[in-house]
Amino acid sequence: MRRARGIVKEGHQVLIVSVVASVNDSLEVIARDFADAARMAKDAGADIVEANYSCPNTPGDHSGDVYLYPEDARYISAAMRDALGDTPLFVKIGCLPAPKLREFVEHNARLIDGIVAINTIPARVIDDNENEAFPHRPTAGVSGWAIKARAQEMARNLVALRKEIPARSGKPLTILGLGGVLTRQDAFDYLDGI
Repeated sequence: MRRARGIVKEGHQVLIVSVVASVNDSLEVIARDFADAARMAKDAGADIVEANYSCPNTPGDHSGDVYLYPEDARYISAAMRDALGDTPLFVKIGCLPAPKLREFVEHNARLIDGIVAINTIPARVIDDNENEAFPHRPTAGVSGWAIKARAQEMARNLVALRKEIPARSGKPLTILGLGGVLTRQDAFDYLDGI
């Protein structure tokens, strides 16, 4: 982190550090682990800390699917907000239908500064012979071009919600739309679609 801070020039670039809990004993322990990791990222020079509330490649670990539980996410966001003080807090979420997305934003917006969405969608992955590519788990995180349409839909839905639901600062939430951006045109497609 300190080496990255030395390379990423303050005032010209932003150093966003993504953190996730690594201990999953209880909601309280997950929140404390997220907060401790956020504090370490801040102390090492992060301009923004991103809480990874969506990690589909950690099946059975609640810290990897926090975005599915808005009240749990709010509890964790509050712990991180206390740990970070004025340092901006973004949360990365997975794909949610519009009503669930609204619920998540309503529960968390006053504790966070931005939302990052989405880089993967959990899905069953099969090969050309319809055999499971990951036989020891039912789903894996699919990313890239295959999720572009869903990712852009999430970005549009978040932009619409930020007009209604202010962030902790009273300003609109910052939305970082991603997923399926492989070319320059893909980036323009995001901007044109919003």
